[in-house]
Amino acid sequence: AAPIYAGPATSHTLTGGLTADTQFILMASVTGNPGQDSPSPGYAPIFLFDALNVVIADPDLTPRTVAAKGNISTEAKVSAATAGVTGEATAGQLRAGAVTVTGGAPSDALTVGSTATPVSSQLNGPLTVTGATTVQGLTAKTNVAVDGTLNVTNTTTLGTANAGTVNAQAVNVNGPGNSLYVRNGGQIFIDTGDRNAAQIFNTSRRAPAGWFQNRSVRESDYVTGVVGWVAQTSDIGVYSNGRIAAGGGWGVLTHLPTRDGHRVVTTPLSLQAQLHLSGSARLAGGRAQVTFSEDAADLIVSSSEHPYQVLLTPAGQCNGLAVVMRTAGHFVVEELAGGTSDVAFDWMVITRQHDPDGPGVLELPAQLPQALMPNPQDGSEDHQHQS
Repeated sequence: AAPIYAGPATSHTLTGGLTADTQFILMASVTGNPGQDSPSPGYAPIFLFDALNVVIADPDLTPRTVAAKGNISTEAKVSAATAGVTGEATAGQLRAGAVTVTGGAPSDALTVGSTATPVSSQLNGPLTVTGATTVQGLTAKTNVAVDGTLNVTNTTTLGTANAGTVNAQAVNVNGPGNSLYVRNGGQIFIDTGDRNAAQIFNTSRRAPAGWFQNRSVRESDYVTGVVGWVAQTSDIGVYSNGRIAAGGGWGVLTHLPTRDGHRVVTTPLSLQAQLHLSGSARLAGGRAQVTFSEDAADLIVSSSEHPYQVLLTPAGQCNGLAVVMRTAGHFVVEELAGGTSDVAFDWMVITRQHDPDGPGVLELPAQLPQALMPNPQDGSEDHQHQS
């Protein structure tokens, strides 16, 4: 190999400097004019060798560009300003400014880490994937574009991701705006096993925690809103610790089996928040006292301002029935016109509902609350929608 420098100078400057510890071999030589030698001609050159070791205290070991058309394989960390892969690359850990994977076949892929050795990848520039990329953990501060498949088995933090397929154990998306947007008929599929499949939190005093909207008109008998499907009909499909409101003018619909098939039924609509209790009793000598159970009595509102109602239906011939006394714990029924029959009767009590947040009865709002509709373009608050 040619020497770095050859000549009479006593110093030499290395273009670009050094990035790693280096040993230099120095060779010096001296010779004379054979015609002037004495006592005999043929003066032989004299050589002197020495070694010079240069140690870099803070070496820069990061290559600025990594491009390979063949395979790259290492169990150590790969750090680069840019990394381009058109073949297959396997690394223990990857830290780069930008990574481009342009392979198309399954073998043309970038694989970082292994199941036995959890590692992570950090990108300060864009990640562009047109082949297949598998990493154990990914942090991307800028854009992520995936035309192939991106598989991430640990926590993933993305700036902006335009992806064909992303398989990840956890994805952290930093807003604002629409932090996660699925377009062109794509789907979000979550299968977490014995855990909450989805958790949504917000701190807004106006915007809802979740918004689901179907922009098409229903066709035939299909549900086009939100479906909560459970393993069996006795399980709870929808639960809320607050009120449930619906703006369609309907109560809750269900269907019950009959001899001719299922029949659709609905809850009664009322202008007040009410509680209904019912039962059967029998007169004894024209008089009966119906006593509520202790837990039922706790639910009944009995006051001069809000007395409960009692509806009576005799199950036999009598002079008629009247409620002559009502208390929070019981009511008394007597037969009209001084009758003394022992007729049975059915009864229904309609009472106002206690306000769970304070004294008094629960009052219905004058109108349903407004639903703050998000802007479909950037996720910001767009306008208010009155149900």
